Amino acid sequence: MRPTGRAVLLFAATVPLSLGAVLANANLWPFGFALLAVAIFLTGLDGMRALSPRALRVDLEAPGVLYAGG
Repeated sequence: MRPTGRAVLLFAATVPLSLGAVLANANLWPFGFALLAVAIFLTGLDGMRALSPRALRVDLEAPGVLYAGG
């Protein structure tokens, strides 16, 4: 399963926010962990909103004869 664009942007946005908070005040280091937890939660929600397996359709065309050996 590949991540959606929203999930990639969400995780990419957490890095500067966490670093900015820690650089502004060293006592804000738990903010990075909280932000990571929120990002993981939102990624889970994004995954649940993704296309359901019922919405997918696969068409297979099998060959009439398969030869073995030779």
